[in-house]
Amino acid sequence: MSRYQMQIEQYEHKDETVEAILAYGFDHVAGYFYQVYVPSEQAPVEDRDSWRGLSRSELIEHLDTLGASLPAEHRSAIVLDLPF
Repeated sequence: MSRYQMQIEQYEHKDETVEAILAYGFDHVAGYFYQVYVPSEQAPVEDRDSWRGLSRSELIEHLDTLGASLPAEHRSAIVLDLPF
């Protein structure tokens, strides 16, 4: 399993722009996943994974939409369907 975190400077949550934490990675059961956490909530406000229908292209597109700067080796692993 891998899990990486990064700060998202501007995340829209409940009609506000807040800072958020993005967690993403690969798990042997869930596949590729991402979670978004905001300070005012204990549980993730977004929680998606391959096991529940997240495709690799959706993952990359959504992380780009969030403004996440994925390392090139992570992006390549996702495109090639490899764990990282």
